[in-house]
Amino acid sequence: MANPQIFSGYIKANAGFSTPAPFDGPSGWTVCKNGQTEIYQIRHNLHLVNPAKQMHITVTSMNAVVLPTVQSMSSDGFVITTLRSDSGAADESDLMFIAAYYPNV
Repeated sequence: MANPQIFSGYIKANAGFSTPAPFDGPSGWTVCKNGQTEIYQIRHNLHLVNPAKQMHITVTSMNAVVLPTVQSMSSDGFVITTLRSDSGAADESDLMFIAAYYPNV
């Protein structure tokens, strides 16, 4: 497997409802909330042919009791959802992610 390109970003919990959130991440990427506090929709400009093989994502929460999960991936984005570990209820948190992109896979 060839060396990946590495992308990273920081997502603020309280941004992105009415317009894309200010995003400290790769140029051309946007973050929006998907109508709920705990669903983050990240769009990129990579146009993946095989998302599961071309992009590997690790995401972490800035709140110890909030567990983030990459819920789905598509050719132009992915969705992160968050739940509380102590109750299973939906919750929001600032998030950080790293995405390894394999363009030639």
